[in-house]
Amino acid sequence: MKIRLAVIALIVGLDQAVKAWATANPAFHVWIPGVLATRLTENTGIAFSLFTDQRWITLLLSALVLGVLVYVLVRTPMQRLPGLCGWCIVGGALSNLLDRCLRGKVVDMFEFLFVRFAVFNVADAVIVLGSMIFLIAMITETRPGEGEHGKGNGY
Repeated sequence: MKIRLAVIALIVGLDQAVKAWATANPAFHVWIPGVLATRLTENTGIAFSLFTDQRWITLLLSALVLGVLVYVLVRTPMQRLPGLCGWCIVGGALSNLLDRCLRGKVVDMFEFLFVRFAVFNVADAVIVLGSMIFLIAMITETRPGEGEHGKGNGY
């Protein structure tokens, strides 16, 4: 339980700190030429600006998805890696929900320069990477009776 809370706190803290920095330094800045820049944007919707300017819908959907995810993670035994990835996703989702509650929008700042893609934040990156690693880990996970580990009590 302590590790779960520490993972969530670390992700929320890092994401909120970067958002505070980006808000205080809104000028466009190229960090890696042709690859990565920061450009302050605000999203009143959810992923890819869906439900833009529909605050109550985005709050309700975000809270509902977060609640279901926490319920599933608490009730489902998993190996360490998928469990850890799940709690990382919770941390990212919670940080973006915190933005929606306190600011009415989510602050985004990272922009890839080599491809046309959405501007994103630390929480978004953690959610996407955590989801990808979670799926890979679940697909390659050893099933009970197939190996020495099987499902454990992970995170």
